[in-house]
Amino acid sequence: MTSPHQLGGTQTNTDDRLPQDLRNAGPPHLSDAGSPDMPGDDPASWWRVVDRLSFVFTESGLPRMAGRVFAYVLVNDAEGYSARELADALHVSPAAVSTAVRQLVRAGMLTRVREPGSRADHYRVRDDDVWWAIFQQRDAVIQRHEHTLREGAATLAPSTGARRLLESAEFIRFSRLKAREMMQRWNDHRRALGRHPDTAS
Repeated sequence: MTSPHQLGGTQTNTDDRLPQDLRNAGPPHLSDAGSPDMPGDDPASWWRVVDRLSFVFTESGLPRMAGRVFAYVLVNDAEGYSARELADALHVSPAAVSTAVRQLVRAGMLTRVREPGSRADHYRVRDDDVWWAIFQQRDAVIQRHEHTLREGAATLAPSTGARRLLESAEFIRFSRLKAREMMQRWNDHRRALGRHPDTAS
């Protein structure tokens, strides 16, 4: 995911780009939000982190509510959340959360599970490596893009359009291969940090 700070080639203080209601103020949902698991954290500071992360995720292309839900789940320490728990915590409608979690599950950013004895689905971050899970989900989608572009290029008569499609397919293939190499290096680095599950064996 490209950081908004990298766009345009200049460094920008995130606080300078936050909406006015999120700058140098207490979290807008603090007074009426649910109580998250924040051991040792000041509630106002905790919610400010959630607000800033959700703003960055939204700038990076996530819908606003999906960005806020993902920021909350990423920062909170609970194992999982029902849609109702997320709606109560963020003080939004269950319908808004339902749409957001569907988008996040589809993107591979959250996992949907059914807890034993529960009638409601629960959502959780892939703690074994959330970014690797997201990469795998996106890689499958991008691979389909490449396949469609190649089919289109093969169907068209030799032309500028066919050349563009083939070049696009080659760019995607090149990017996917390099991204896989990068993610393997990330897994190696994660093992070195002692955070990979395989280090326990």
